[in-house]
Amino acid sequence: MPRARHVAQHTNARRRSAIDGRTTRHEGCRISQTIRMRIEQVFDWLESIAA
Repeated sequence: MPRARHVAQHTNARRRSAIDGRTTRHEGCRISQTIRMRIEQVFDWLESIAA
């Protein structure tokens, strides 16, 4: 089953996002971005401890 790529969305007003409203309106996109942020927080924490 093919899966869509997960791309970070630009929320800055000066930049245009590669993700349009057709993608961001889905609940799965919001959940995916939330999980991605949590994973990045774990790696940031690990880097601060290991450094």
